[in-house]
Amino acid sequence: MNKLKNFFSNWYVIGFILFAFCLVIQLLWLAAFFPGAMTPDSISLWKQSVLGSGYFNLQPYLYTIYLFYLRHIWDSPAIAAIIQVIVSASLVSGFSVFLLRKKANKWLVAAGYLGFVFSIPIMITNTIIHRDAGYAALVLLLSVIFVALFFQKQEEVSTTKMVLLGLLLVLIASMRYDGAFYLIFAPFLLYAFKLVNKKAVFTVLLTGLIGYFVVQVPLSNLFQIKEDRYMQVYDLETEFIAQIYHDNPNSFSASDLALMTKLTPLSRWRNFDPTEDFDYWAKYKNFNFISKDFRKEWNQMFFSKFWTNPASIVRDRFSMVMALVSVEKINGPTIVANDIGLMQRPLTSWQFRGQLNRLFHDTRLGKFTDLLVWSPLFLIIQFAFLVLAIVKKKKYLTAYILIGLASFIVIIPIVTSSQFRYIYPLYYSSFFVPALYTIKLTKSKKTTGFYQK
Repeated sequence: MNKLKNFFSNWYVIGFILFAFCLVIQLLWLAAFFPGAMTPDSISLWKQSVLGSGYFNLQPYLYTIYLFYLRHIWDSPAIAAIIQVIVSASLVSGFSVFLLRKKANKWLVAAGYLGFVFSIPIMITNTIIHRDAGYAALVLLLSVIFVALFFQKQEEVSTTKMVLLGLLLVLIASMRYDGAFYLIFAPFLLYAFKLVNKKAVFTVLLTGLIGYFVVQVPLSNLFQIKEDRYMQVYDLETEFIAQIYHDNPNSFSASDLALMTKLTPLSRWRNFDPTEDFDYWAKYKNFNFISKDFRKEWNQMFFSKFWTNPASIVRDRFSMVMALVSVEKINGPTIVANDIGLMQRPLTSWQFRGQLNRLFHDTRLGKFTDLLVWSPLFLIIQFAFLVLAIVKKKKYLTAYILIGLASFIVIIPIVTSSQFRYIYPLYYSSFFVPALYTIKLTKSKKTTGFYQK
């Protein structure tokens, strides 16, 4: 009996059990969506990986190159989904064990673990062949590393670890364009919380910037990454012009309207919805008409309207933020039926999606299952714990929350649609915040680091 008790008290055994349980649950979801859910973006990325050439920078190309090499292991979208599932299960089980070993409240750790494992968005997103699953996992890994640094003395942090941390920032920045923010933000947090010395901060910063430059220039040239013509009329610009035209159409001259009509009919500009993906029409449009002269005229019109209509810009951003965090835009039916509904899957998967939709729409469990997807409470709780962490001087928790919140805050000025994936990294890291709050740390007398109380 004692041997059995000792066996299950081993941290490696506990970690394996947590990993295996999470893995099995996620593999069941993958089986339902096998060989992996595919959005239009996924199909485009997979097509580029199959061709092995003709890569475009409409989305960060590194994930496409990653798919290209994965296909040499198994020529199926399932290989990408399986890796996403394994990484996710490893992260949540490893972090749960870390919290338990640091004497966090075991019931809150269990609640965070189970909330993560049975989260509908996480289980579905891990089956999607897209960069969002990897991006959220990398951001969570960065958050966990920062928490772990509070348990180490400065002299225990080697240059090798800082170089590896810098390379992690390169991966985050190369997974999504808005991830480049972390190249500066993470070193700033290291310096602000005095987790490492200035030399180590500089090592992380320099490694990140140099690595990102290599990915964007020489490596991009090596793989012959082409600029997508759509990028020449940036979607954020069309978003703002549409909002301004919607609010004040009389401010546009005949030449302005002619320029806009080249992109899409005026009726679409007039019926603009600031919470929808206005630019989606353009992704598969022929942009051969775009020239340097068109780009010059467009820029002149855009900047003249942008600086003279601040109220429209603020209104557009406010509408977008409200749509991002509202239960009306982000709930069970929206995530499953709209976002996931575009995916190309076998008939069995469509039947599964239909069952899931009926669970949301046609049963009394609808409101409960919506909470399993998203609620503004997730965001409110994050801010509440951030205030508590600052007041109680729990710097490790402040750093953890700030890294997750940054993924949401940084996209506010640039996001062009209210898709759930834009707040997914914040959602992904939110489950363990209450458990983290229960860890107690005290300042070390010998170093500027921290150790467990």
